[in-house]
Amino acid sequence: MSDTTTIQTSVEVREALHKRKSGDESLDDVIRKLINQTPAPMGAIKEPEQPLEVVENEKLDNAPGDATCSHYDVVTGETCVSPAEWLQTVQYGDSDPSELYLCDEHGPNDD
Repeated sequence: MSDTTTIQTSVEVREALHKRKSGDESLDDVIRKLINQTPAPMGAIKEPEQPLEVVENEKLDNAPGDATCSHYDVVTGETCVSPAEWLQTVQYGDSDPSELYLCDEHGPNDD
């Protein structure tokens, strides 16, 4: 099985990624660089032997204080600041879990 996959993007996203390339960088290099700059508590991409796993999704009745969604859009460089409605716990392998607040739009999809 291959270590790569094909993803579909809009022309706008593809152009935004190409603008961020320098030298002989691949789009994969650009995407990794953007993810590693993401302010979300997940941090940098971990090695493949430690996949990111969702440990728990909890629908919040009342989000603490002024908690907002921490979803980060790598294309626009903006973080969603909608009110938090979900608490998602994620973890890489045996590392300590991280908690993310998410709005309904960016929370778990139950489709």
